[in-house]
Amino acid sequence: MKKKTLLALYVLFIAKLSAVADIIPDPVVVKGIVPSHAVDIQMVSEVVKVNLSLDSSLVECTFHLHNWGKQTDLEVGFPIMNFYLWDNDYLNAVNKTKFDVVVRGRNIDKVNLYIPDQLQKILKVGTDRYNNLRTYENKNKPWYLWQVHFEKNEDVTIFVRYRLTNGADKISRFFDYLLSTGAGWKGNINDAKVIVKLNEVADVQMMQIKPQKSYIRAGDEIIWHFKNLKPTIKNDIYLEFETSKGAYKAIQANWNLTRPTYIDGKKSRYSLIDSVQLGSFHIKEWPDKRGYDFVVFTKGYIFKKLKIFAKQSDPGFLQRISNMSIMQFESNEIEINGEHVSGDALYEKLNKIDSTNAVTGKVKKLTTGKTKIIIATKKPLPSTEGFFQSAPQL
Repeated sequence: MKKKTLLALYVLFIAKLSAVADIIPDPVVVKGIVPSHAVDIQMVSEVVKVNLSLDSSLVECTFHLHNWGKQTDLEVGFPIMNFYLWDNDYLNAVNKTKFDVVVRGRNIDKVNLYIPDQLQKILKVGTDRYNNLRTYENKNKPWYLWQVHFEKNEDVTIFVRYRLTNGADKISRFFDYLLSTGAGWKGNINDAKVIVKLNEVADVQMMQIKPQKSYIRAGDEIIWHFKNLKPTIKNDIYLEFETSKGAYKAIQANWNLTRPTYIDGKKSRYSLIDSVQLGSFHIKEWPDKRGYDFVVFTKGYIFKKLKIFAKQSDPGFLQRISNMSIMQFESNEIEINGEHVSGDALYEKLNKIDSTNAVTGKVKKLTTGKTKIIIATKKPLPSTEGFFQSAPQL
């Protein structure tokens, strides 16, 4: 298996990422992550069957839910993961035909679409829409929504069928199933199984299979089986595979020759980019507009730079974060200049801080038991659009 590199990240937004996820309660209120209030409904079990072909997939999910509380009406949602973010026609009602919901054995005809206002604004922007989408990440996905009535102590089965078209990139394909979105239900999932049947995809074409240590192979199937699960992003299913044997290696070798790459300020090879450690990247056009450079900053470089700047202006804050690993740091709730940030957006923001801008910070314990890191800069940070940060020597 090979590392997912910048090409994969570029494809993620420029080509097409096909993904699916667990249903969750109250997605509009909680912006597609978890419920804003506790629910007494448990996802007792789920079975996900994926028929994965080279260019398309059929996903069938069966969720068994149990209401431990009073009778209630609940809006249930499923994130719309397979629409073209750069296509203004993705709201077309014909897209609903790709999605089927069956509750208690009956088809649900009234399935609504919810598209966040912020996402709609981004899709209408004509310039640098790619970077805007990248920093937007998963803040509030579009949703299919439908109403479900739960009687007291009732068991309810929800069946979802989702048809996906994989990306049009000529080198690799991607498939995700986001188990983590199921964390909003009461308690743990007693039994969760994801079965991916490979069609037209040979083992030699597989580039990544995640989670790596928890699946088994049975013929042409890849199977994950979880017990007593409170899902996190570490449980999310991710498959990446080549369109043909050797296609990825060939294009990577070509880009080593034709795509000048800089990692943490040093000229390097494109193939050395490790997306797991990638914190920020930009495509810098040459002055003569005849080509461009890949400019990459790793998470470790950006985090080290933050510590250096904190040492200069807030030694107390440095002391609080000095022994944190990158994984420990990014697992916290993080706020920069009043804005909650995570993932790609976190490191893009941090990379905008330079030696001319004083940085201060606090580390607070929350009542939930989690930790919040609050970072502030003396001067506002530049916007993401058109931003390029040169590399200081650390």
